[in-house]
Amino acid sequence: MFETWQAQLIQEKSMEEIETSICYCVYALGTLCTDQGGNYDTDEALGYQFFQPALRIMLHKLVWEFRPSIGLCQALLLAASYFAHLGRPLHSWKMAQFSSRIFLTLVESRKHNLSTAHFEEVELRTFWQCFTVEWIAELDVPRSGIEPLADKMQLPHPTDPADNENTIYFMAEHAIRQLLNRIHNSLYGPEIMQMSPNPETSRGPNQAWQSLGLQRLLNLTAELDRQLEAWYTSIPDWVRPPKGTVPLPNDRARVLRLRYYAARHIIHRPFVLQAAFRQPAEGQSPASASMLSPEAYSETPLVLEKCETCIKSCAKYLYNAVEMTDKRSPYLWTFSQSCMACLLVLWLADNTPSLRPYVPPMQAVQNMVLARLAKWAIKDSTFAAEAHIIKRLVFSDPMET
Repeated sequence: MFETWQAQLIQEKSMEEIETSICYCVYALGTLCTDQGGNYDTDEALGYQFFQPALRIMLHKLVWEFRPSIGLCQALLLAASYFAHLGRPLHSWKMAQFSSRIFLTLVESRKHNLSTAHFEEVELRTFWQCFTVEWIAELDVPRSGIEPLADKMQLPHPTDPADNENTIYFMAEHAIRQLLNRIHNSLYGPEIMQMSPNPETSRGPNQAWQSLGLQRLLNLTAELDRQLEAWYTSIPDWVRPPKGTVPLPNDRARVLRLRYYAARHIIHRPFVLQAAFRQPAEGQSPASASMLSPEAYSETPLVLEKCETCIKSCAKYLYNAVEMTDKRSPYLWTFSQSCMACLLVLWLADNTPSLRPYVPPMQAVQNMVLARLAKWAIKDSTFAAEAHIIKRLVFSDPMET
């Protein structure tokens, strides 16, 4: 199909159809992902000469065409992928949300019999791509409403033997994304703050877990950790990535292992934060250093064990993320953000006397991460801001010369 569209485009260069937009998006993504010259901020290297006309065509169709089409959904998803490769998550989400809303309009006529409705293969693949791109735990953005359809939609059918493995990777990543959303909502969601008898003690979503109390937090994190391990063991042995830092054969496996350590770090992060917050500033008593009572989060062996789990998970994440942040991919922004989050947690632990013994030497991995992010840190980008923050972190291990 793509070859046919491309042949038509070559013959009629002034085509303004959605198929033209799809072709141009493919060219833009190809340009973006294959540039090896290090010219990461030039228009040519970024594929703007292809993407700009593609975006113009699809936005014209989006505004002025009243009959939704699966082709427009596909073009918008390719645009979402392009923005994701550039590290622009909000633009990527916006394109995906447009595509999701068009797809919802397409299935509106089947809503009375959705469970038995027949969907073409291209429609199934479009739906699941919409669902995957829009389901981003790191962003608190409005949803299109496409998520409930996931319980009724079939998975795409394999078109060749390699698709069986890809389907397993897709299902595993879909499941861990759901779990990551559950973790964020359970520990950092706004409804947690509303449960507090003293709402003024919770100053933001990253401190919402303080409303739970130590015992409830221990129980909740234990259950979330159990669900994480259940997800990991549910992956078939022959595609399950081993824990640790041993090299993996493909990016799909690398993504799953990074998701595992990201979830493990986020689950146990409240214990490191509380230990750090309890450290008194000069002239401040230990009791007033914490927003909770001085006994509420005492550093018992169990709490220190949770802190150690978080610290180790952050370190493992960073070592695994180095390869994935060295190239363009739809995960570039997510992984770079998580790298910064892990380094900040490790920096806090390194500056907390009770946790410092658990922190490994950090200078080498900090420099590796910084080198990867600096590669994408064009002026005024999120990568530049992340690199600036990471560069200012000072760890206790001696500087390498």
